[in-house]
Amino acid sequence: MTTRTISLERPPASAAGVTVMDTQAPALASEPERGPLMWIVTGSDPQSLQDNITIAVRKAADHAILAGEGGILVTQHGYGDFTVQVDITVPYGQTMERRVC
Repeated sequence: MTTRTISLERPPASAAGVTVMDTQAPALASEPERGPLMWIVTGSDPQSLQDNITIAVRKAADHAILAGEGGILVTQHGYGDFTVQVDITVPYGQTMERRVC
């Protein structure tokens, strides 16, 4: 699994960042190209965390639109630790949230 940091066009002032993981998750049936399906999101304060989640959700939505299937799953793993991913179990066009902490 390879991890790399996304370059943000206009990063929030105090953002810890958004990281993309190239996962081995099941590929979407009509996936146009193999690309990142999961974004790791962190933040040093509530505002930067929200800004980074919003960026990751937009990037995931772009990917889902290109693939034509799958929705967005936002998972909270801890206070400031989230993942955002395109998930084929989430209906296309929808965003679901879950907590595993």
